[in-house]
Amino acid sequence: MTTLRAPLPKTPDLADLTRFATLAANGHNTQPWQFLPVLGGLRILPDPHRCTPIIDPDDHHLWASLGCALENLSLAAAARGMGGETALVTEAAHGRTDARSGDAQRAV
Repeated sequence: MTTLRAPLPKTPDLADLTRFATLAANGHNTQPWQFLPVLGGLRILPDPHRCTPIIDPDDHHLWASLGCALENLSLAAAARGMGGETALVTEAAHGRTDARSGDAQRAV
């Protein structure tokens, strides 16, 4: 069994990268995310059961937390020389918004 704060292996698998993503800062320590393995990557979704509508009525902290998890995932992958692409896709009552960035690989 892997401990939560174990060092990232030299050749991490998806579970190792997900573990690092879960160490991200998150609003009110709710860890409001779900990780879904998909072909060629990982999808990070908000967990509606961990929303805090009284203290975060517009889900600002929820989305900031998802961004932190995505950043941790990108940094962990880049630290091991794994390139990648990140995409933010949000579904809203007014339609769909997609935002994409280029290669996530950077010098660390």
